[in-house]
Amino acid sequence: MKSILLSIIVLIGLSTSVMSQNVSQIIQTKIESGVESKTISADGVVLFSQNVLPVFYEDNAYQPVWNSKEKVNELITILESSFFEGLTPDDYHLAKIKYLLNVTKNNSNSEQIANLDLLMSDAILLYSSHLITGKVNQSKIRKGWNVPSNTLPANGAELLETALRFNNITEAINSLKPDNFMYVHLKNGLANYRQIEKNGGWQKVTATEVLKLDVEDVAVVTLRKYLEVTGDLPLNVKAENDSVFDKNVEDAVKKFQFRHNLTQD
Repeated sequence: MKSILLSIIVLIGLSTSVMSQNVSQIIQTKIESGVESKTISADGVVLFSQNVLPVFYEDNAYQPVWNSKEKVNELITILESSFFEGLTPDDYHLAKIKYLLNVTKNNSNSEQIANLDLLMSDAILLYSSHLITGKVNQSKIRKGWNVPSNTLPANGAELLETALRFNNITEAINSLKPDNFMYVHLKNGLANYRQIEKNGGWQKVTATEVLKLDVEDVAVVTLRKYLEVTGDLPLNVKAENDSVFDKNVEDAVKKFQFRHNLTQD
């Protein structure tokens, strides 16, 4: 029985070793076949990091590097949180990564595992690039709106290698975010507008007459809801008649006008 058990353990070890070797060979083939033409791809996607990935994987003997559940979970959390930076998580292969993570749970397909590893490495490098330099050149849209970017790392491959080796991927990513008051205020503003959208958004207010103090109009009901969504009219403020433009509504309208640099009339 012990002999059989030992044989099984040895066979499992050999199988794992062979699979790891196959994955490495596939990663190497994918990189070497696309390095000159800048078309390194994984799962049908031409990757962003055409310069960094060859250096990074060559330094790691083309071994898969996302080899722990903790690192993978951390990566998923980081990519999902890009939403709060005003970015789009699926720009960083998130849907494909989740799909491949799911299908490789129950199989040992070396091709899929190689694709997954390359996509994860490319995702973190692309996200890092967007944090440092931005996704668009804002000054081309409106001059003077650029937030000063952080200094580019001298060696992107080394940055990724260090983050993976010392298990500080989140810390490394956070260090790349712009340290600028405009960036912080923009993030807070984005969160506020997303909450407004979640609360029902901006309903169109159509009045049959000019709305002012003590006027009664069905449009005031919609106006109240609008001002509650924008946070200008407190939710706990109640009225005897929701259709009446009372002092509370007037104060809320003036607050809205002030915030938008309008005449408070």
